[in-house]
Parts: sequence; C-alpha cells; structure tokens
Amino acid sequence: MNDAGRVRTKNRIQLIMIGLIFALPVVIAWILFTVGWRPAATTNHGELIRPPVPQSTAGWVGGEGKSLSPQIFKGIWTMLIVAPGACTESCMHALDQTGSVWVALGPNAHRAQRILLQAKGRPGPGQPRPKRVLAPRETVDALVGPNSAGDAVTVYLIDPQGLRMMRYPPPLDAHGLMRDLQHLLRISNEQLERLQKSEGH
Repeated sequence: MNDAGRVRTKNRIQLIMIGLIFALPVVIAWILFTVGWRPAATTNHGELIRPPVPQSTAGWVGGEGKSLSPQIFKGIWTMLIVAPGACTESCMHALDQTGSVWVALGPNAHRAQRILLQAKGRPGPGQPRPKRVLAPRETVDALVGPNSAGDAVTVYLIDPQGLRMMRYPPPLDAHGLMRDLQHLLRISNEQLERLQKSEGH
C-alpha cells in the first residue's frame, strides 16, 4: 500500500472512531431504556407539595397587631414553624433546630428567614426568637394537619415566590431540612431573589 492509501485508511479509521464516540451514548441510553432502567429521582428529605401552594396570609397579624401580606415571603426562603398550641417544649425544640439550620447556612443565611405561626391568643416563646405571627385557629389547624397529635410542630419550606413547596412533619428532621435548603439555595438565583424582595417592599 502506498502512502496515499495509508493516509486514506487512517482518515477513514479516524472518522469511524469519531462516529462511535457520538453514537455510543445514544446506544447505551437505548439499551438502558430497553431493559427498563430509570435514573433514581432526586431525594428530598421533606414531603414535596405538588403542585406548590401559594401561602395565604389572610387573618395573619404580626407585631403590634399589624396585618401581614404575602409579601413577607417575597425574595427569601422561609422556614414556617407551625405550632398548634402554646410554645411548649416541642415548639422550643423546633425553634432551636431551625435556628441551627439557619446558622448552618453561613454566608447564605441572609437568604432565609424563620417565622413562628401560632393561633391567636396563644402565649409565645419566653425569649427573643424568630418573627412571630398569629393566625385564626382554623388556619393553624389546617397547616398542622389532621394526623399531628398534641403540641407536635410542623415545619414548611416556602420559596421566594411565596409558594409552600415542602412539608416536614413531626418529628422534625432538621438535618434533612438543612440539606434540602442548602440544595435549593445552590440552584436558586440570588439576583432574582433580590429583585423579588425589592418588588415586595
């Protein structure tokens, strides 16, 4: 074989190799699909709410008895801690745990807030804690859920658009909440959060 023939053969082999490189992923995907393999779904530690629900603040009052609008959720991730009764030991424990989660966010802590929601007329924590909000008894009961007994506390994660998107039933998995929130902060657009926050004020 002369030099020209060798060059043609070499070029042909290179083209075949390039074609195989591009075709191989398609072939592998087809084989996996044929045998019924599916990638594992992303693991959430909280219960995903599908579809996410806009969080109403109808009847909610904050400090000095001022009515609250859904704008309190705009541009910031919110851990909504729902206590069905007075802030007893389980409530204080949930506040401590969510406080630890907030601290663990480190430089991203400014992108999250904690709100304690209780029924009107219930005494609050005895020391400075997260923002405390009061709501009608039926609102609190609906958020806690029918299967929660006694003073068990439920925690929700609300996104910067004000959508309730994840629920953490009692007992609170604080580590799971932290992992979920850290993941969401990584994939969320901080610039968009700032814009949403500025529009909400």
